[in-house]
Amino acid sequence: MNKLIKVYTTCIMAFTSPALLYGQSQSPLHQLWLRIEDQYAGVSAKDARIKSSEYQAKATRSKALPQAKLQLQNAYGTFEGSNGAFFPQAGFFNVSGNNSALTGANLASNTFGSTTIEWDLYTFGRQQSENRASDIHTEQTKVEKDLYLLQLKKELTSRYINLLHSHARLEWANKNSTRLAEIKAMSISLTQAGLRPTADTLLASSSYIQSLAEQDEWKGKKISDFIYLAELYGSDNIDYSPSISHFIVSVPPPQSQYTASLQHPTLSVLEKKIEYHNLSGEAIQRSGFPVIKAMAGYAHRGSGINEQGQVSGKWRDGFSNTTNNYLIGIGMTWNISSIFTNRLKKEELHQLSLSDQHVLQEYTDKLNAAVTASGQQITYQALQLTKNQRSVQQAVAAYDMYMARYKSGLLSLSELLQIRQLLEQAELKQIETSKSYWDLRIEEAGLTTDFEILFDNL
Repeated sequence: MNKLIKVYTTCIMAFTSPALLYGQSQSPLHQLWLRIEDQYAGVSAKDARIKSSEYQAKATRSKALPQAKLQLQNAYGTFEGSNGAFFPQAGFFNVSGNNSALTGANLASNTFGSTTIEWDLYTFGRQQSENRASDIHTEQTKVEKDLYLLQLKKELTSRYINLLHSHARLEWANKNSTRLAEIKAMSISLTQAGLRPTADTLLASSSYIQSLAEQDEWKGKKISDFIYLAELYGSDNIDYSPSISHFIVSVPPPQSQYTASLQHPTLSVLEKKIEYHNLSGEAIQRSGFPVIKAMAGYAHRGSGINEQGQVSGKWRDGFSNTTNNYLIGIGMTWNISSIFTNRLKKEELHQLSLSDQHVLQEYTDKLNAAVTASGQQITYQALQLTKNQRSVQQAVAAYDMYMARYKSGLLSLSELLQIRQLLEQAELKQIETSKSYWDLRIEEAGLTTDFEILFDNL
């Protein structure tokens, strides 16, 4: 009994070991994906978007640092004004003096340089909300990259399956041509022997030429599918031959039991958008609050007017008679009129957030239903594949028997061609069912974000 069990175990291991070794090593499809993920231009574009968002987040945080401004100018103009101090700001100019007490030229040259520093001490949480919103935006770009990679993986697998399908159809067309060539040769021999009419030769030749035309169709389709696959890979150095024998499914891979996938990138992107809208709305609302800031300024000034009130119109004298001033203080700015506008902007973002929440619920329900429906389709598709396999085997056996009868003169050519057509349809049905099966697997992988079965079996 133990010896029998050992023999049985050895047979099972011998049968399954090639599949296990194929799954453990990197399949051609998996190797393609590793290169595409590393080198494809679309992936690099997403990486650049992430970097851009990270720099944007750093720029948002830098607003919390003191903001310094520098102003330099050299002017030539009139002078009339009032005495007193002023706090210089970039974009403003100040004229000071007492024209009645001055003598000399009517125009004077002057120079002015100033630097100011403003530091927002307290923004009532606006800066923190903006920082959090920037961080969420960066996370959103990362999740968008995950979603793009998932879509790219689906696209790669779909193009790979299309190429294998075209290859299988071309082999199917070649096999049909070989059969028809054999029938044609047999018909010619029988006709020359006077056992068959000449019409049989013409009919066999017509069917053979039609099969050659079908070969041309699938040669073109195969080349086209290979070009599309090479576009993703970035090279035509692709060896997909190890996957050819795995395309026609005789024993479907085991069905996985998936539940609702709440970590799907599509859902994650929507969640990040909702969070971003909420934080942006909070930041806009808080921007209507006052800002308490520390301010400091330093100014250096030269003028063509000396202490005695003598005005010089010479340009070089504008750098003379210098004065230096500084101001330090704490102030508050409050754009009161923005309160109403900001409230409307916040409500706009709130409605966008509500819209995304409803879309998120819709996508979640659709995803759950699609995962369940896909699992059911794959289950019954696997049953169909098993039946197709038996159908092809029986059709091949039947064709061989009828071919022998035709050679013996016991069957007409039209009957043999009908039997051959039934075999051709059974083989074609097996190919198309396998194609549909892998398409369902791709759809399932896109819903569950799990491409392991495809990478292990192709």
